[in-house]
Amino acid sequence: MQYAADLADPLLDVRNVVESFRSYHVTPPDWDETLRHAIAALSRLQALIQVDIVLPGLLPDLDLLLAGGLDRSPQVVEKVATQVANCGEGRNASS
Repeated sequence: MQYAADLADPLLDVRNVVESFRSYHVTPPDWDETLRHAIAALSRLQALIQVDIVLPGLLPDLDLLLAGGLDRSPQVVEKVATQVANCGEGRNASS
């Protein structure tokens, strides 16, 4: 299904941002723009699939990260990292 590939790209971008920050305490350059692009892509996909069922609360959590910054939202960083990691594991298991 094409939407699976369309979903994977923004999730990989989100994962790169949160894992860089979480694991290495590095805030990637343009992290906020990366998250904005991911939010826009995931929002467009909501017309095709119910992103919130696949990844409950991801879009609001990404909005929280943008509003508060990565360093001010460690719980949200952890939650998002877990969500995108679990989605990737589910995709690999079904392949």
